[in-house]
Amino acid sequence: MARLLPLVVLVGSCSEPEVYKPLIEISNATLTRPAADVLRITLDYELAPEERLPLPYKEIVVSALEPQVKLFAALEEFILSVDTVIIKIGIPPQSVDWQELSDTDECCVVSLKGLVEESGAYERISNQVRVLPPEPPQ
Repeated sequence: MARLLPLVVLVGSCSEPEVYKPLIEISNATLTRPAADVLRITLDYELAPEERLPLPYKEIVVSALEPQVKLFAALEEFILSVDTVIIKIGIPPQSVDWQELSDTDECCVVSLKGLVEESGAYERISNQVRVLPPEPPQ
């Protein structure tokens, strides 16, 4: 089921807008923090009707945790066209200022990315879903 995966934290500046082709529609996304150094992401997904599985090189992206921070984690291959994904990401200490996440207009956006075969480009392959910031661990 869920497991800790490698994490990449990117601090970026303004860049070109990403290409957006929704091959997967995500819904019911939530973020929780079961521990101080762990972010748990849960989402439901449905493959777009004209698309076929498997979709290679998937990655989950959580952005706008802070103005310039995005979290990326690798995902296992999708083998079902409709399912739920639960993933836990280990987060390095002091990489995110959780106190700053009370502004729900800025936090948080969850989406999936992957390699689209026709173009050979690495693109967003899901819709973007805005979610509430995670509550502190209990």
